[in-house]
Amino acid sequence: MSKQSSVCVIQLNHGTRLSLKSSATLIIDQGEAILVDPGHFMSLEEIDASLKSTPAQGLGAITTVF
Repeated sequence: MSKQSSVCVIQLNHGTRLSLKSSATLIIDQGEAILVDPGHFMSLEEIDASLKSTPAQGLGAITTVF
């Protein structure tokens, strides 16, 4: 019997200095929290604040960054 996995994909929308929306993607699967394309955030504090509203609960939970 195989155990079924639940993958969570979340867009982290973030306004830039030009007021345009950009986004990073958070993927959570089987204990891994993968952050994809976080380059539009100006600081680690901005990334951490955005992640606090997700199941990852902050930057400390991120296991991989692409």
